[in-house]
Amino acid sequence: MKHFSRFYVFLGGPLYQARWKLWARVIHQAAAWVPAEAGIVLEVDDSTKKKAGRQIEGVATYRNGAGSARQEYRTLRGLNFVWGIMRVPLPWWPGHWISVPVGLSLYLKAAQARNLKQPYRSRSALAREIVDVVAAELPTRPIRVVGDGGYATKEYLQDRPATVAVVSRMLITGQLYDRPTPPQKSRKGRPPQKGRLIGSPKTLARKRQGWQPHPTEAGTLVQAWEGLWHAVLPGCWLRVVVRHPATPRKRKRGQRNPRPRIEAFFTTDLQKCAPSQRDVVWACREALAEAGVFSIPYFDSAVAETPAEPENTLPLAA
Repeated sequence: MKHFSRFYVFLGGPLYQARWKLWARVIHQAAAWVPAEAGIVLEVDDSTKKKAGRQIEGVATYRNGAGSARQEYRTLRGLNFVWGIMRVPLPWWPGHWISVPVGLSLYLKAAQARNLKQPYRSRSALAREIVDVVAAELPTRPIRVVGDGGYATKEYLQDRPATVAVVSRMLITGQLYDRPTPPQKSRKGRPPQKGRLIGSPKTLARKRQGWQPHPTEAGTLVQAWEGLWHAVLPGCWLRVVVRHPATPRKRKRGQRNPRPRIEAFFTTDLQKCAPSQRDVVWACREALAEAGVFSIPYFDSAVAETPAEPENTLPLAA
């Protein structure tokens, strides 16, 4: 029988150093269950596991923002991990998925890394390493990476593999720009990297025109724009969607300021794989309008109210 501390030596030494070889096997096994015509959906995030002990390296105090209602924004002492999971569809239950872990890395604060003589790596860098490993193991599969606003950073988003598209949250104060206009005359210096200012999601959401109902949430409105988020992703054309919920979001425990009224999300994937039901409906409407076919409402004044009896009422037996 060995002391439990020997397990930390094993997990923190040989196994942790060789973990990417093990994750590669898991990535290939999980991707085999995803249809070839479907893209790989990869989610990245971080979480803190409560742990104490002077002999455990990496233990620190972290803010817990994903606990229960009583524990939200409470500090925890433990280990902080950055992880990636692959969503694998279940062929026997259409519409249902399972989450398969495909990457895990321990996050160390700058002071901890300095004391342990390890290079400091941010959470964005650790998450990007997981994405790069999955993209390298599956070079022919399109990958859609989903993450929260904490990973909308230059370190995580720039110079991605060609097969990786990102969906994440955007700052409502982030500025969007149009594409740069090439100069009419040749001039010295660096060519322009951005065009005119379009605005931020916070200012664009003030427009009353262009809002559309959310496809699944009653009362929620959405609006979309396209542009360059030059401060984070220079040269990358994005689609930004602003979500305006029907009811204001409540202030959570420990928050000083109320949460913003709107939410903004962005994606680097601007191509559709197949037309949606909404596209089919609008295409039919446009085709009928071009042919001069319009719906004309008709009201019969002779009918005071709609009869409540069902249409297939059987005659009474004699």
